[in-house]
Amino acid sequence: MAKSILEELKNEYKRIVRRIAKRAGVIAPYDFYDFKTKKASKAEIEHDRQEYIRLNKDSRFNLESKNEVIVDFLKYINSEHGINYIPTYVRDLWGARKVYQNKPNTHYDCGSSFQGFVTLLIPMGIDIKLIDIRDLKDRFNTALFAKNDIRGGGG
Repeated sequence: MAKSILEELKNEYKRIVRRIAKRAGVIAPYDFYDFKTKKASKAEIEHDRQEYIRLNKDSRFNLESKNEVIVDFLKYINSEHGINYIPTYVRDLWGARKVYQNKPNTHYDCGSSFQGFVTLLIPMGIDIKLIDIRDLKDRFNTALFAKNDIRGGGG
């Protein structure tokens, strides 16, 4: 009996968290890490791979098996939260690898998450200029930020 009450409380808690997350436009942690989500089969993954290869017209985005990271639970994940459901670490790792492969002297970045994508670039020794339209009024060293003369930003 006590177990069912605890289970009901746990489920109600999850519903509340999901409702709050939906209103905020973010992912509820229970949904992203819910391993009960149906996973794509190997046949579905191969079908999607072949479809991507068929549709891709840009050689910069060719698939290479050494770069593949299969996230099989995303195919059927509940997408009621929109794009926020896609784990940003997948995009961040892919993007950081592309920057590293091209080895620019300076990477100009507009709007990326500092604690995500940008921190992956720092150990690469690439000069990073963060461009932001918001005025930074904090009193810390913002030499890493590029000054946007039109709209403010770091500097």
